Amino acid sequence: MSSVRDVQSPVDSVLDLVGGFDAVSAQWHESRPSQTPDGSLAGTVTRLHLVNFSLWHCEDRARRTDLSDADVVRCKREVDRLNARRNREMERIDEQLITLVPEVTTGERVDEQFETPGMLIDRLSIMSLRLYHTARTPGLGERLQLLETQRRDLAAVLDQLLHDLFAGRRRLKVYRQFKIATSAPWDCGVWQDAHEWAAGALAE
Repeated sequence: MSSVRDVQSPVDSVLDLVGGFDAVSAQWHESRPSQTPDGSLAGTVTRLHLVNFSLWHCEDRARRTDLSDADVVRCKREVDRLNARRNREMERIDEQLITLVPEVTTGERVDEQFETPGMLIDRLSIMSLRLYHTARTPGLGERLQLLETQRRDLAAVLDQLLHDLFAGRRRLKVYRQFKIATSAPWDCGVWQDAHEWAAGALAE
């Protein structure tokens, strides 16, 4: 039977990793990120942050006005690929946590959790990157303060959720993303002119 210390250790590990996102973000901006294959929960959390780091900068590159159309297309396709990977990593975090969360044996009703740890960790990863870039942009002090408050609130939600899961107060389920844009084998030609009527609708 697991001791309280053993049960709490995955919670502490995840929270420590998320709390270290800022330092990792700063390090990756100074030197090229390196990620060795690791099937652990810690490895998956770090990998998700690396995917979001790559996605953030790929989206930034796609917005540049000095690139050729072909370069922008390549960036957009890479964004799609990274988004698909991002969703897989979120799901993988939840899959790994499910194997670690003790089974509920009390017979009492336990609420299922619909915003999962993987989703919350993803949001905190992106928040870390947003804070990094906001802090380095002059004149955004008020926005930075608001982002810090939002992150504290979000981190508190993750903290409570993880403790509830490992205490048996909630049950975790993996919610699959099934992103059609990155997996559909067909040509969605019916939407090829969508930009025209969407622009008209938004102008009304």
